[in-house]
Amino acid sequence: MFGLRQTGGKTWSARLTIPRDRQRDVGEAFGTKSGIKLDAIMSLQTRDKNEAIQRRGAVLETLRSQVNDEKLVALRQAAPLGGTHSHGAGCE
Repeated sequence: MFGLRQTGGKTWSARLTIPRDRQRDVGEAFGTKSGIKLDAIMSLQTRDKNEAIQRRGAVLETLRSQVNDEKLVALRQAAPLGGTHSHGAGCE
């Protein structure tokens, strides 16, 4: 099923695949060892497939917001608001 994955312990998880063009910046934002994040996974805390299907949508939305929030944090750290100034003194 799309967005679902069953672990070895038979518990279902939601899986959000990160688009290829965002894998590097999301990986850096999450601080992965390789700097690349292929997917985000969160447990649905159930062994029942029908319950997992019902819970999947809300959990995938949570994962999407986490990925987007992490990306925004990384972008803010890379380019602080206000940008850089070409002259040496700060603007007041």
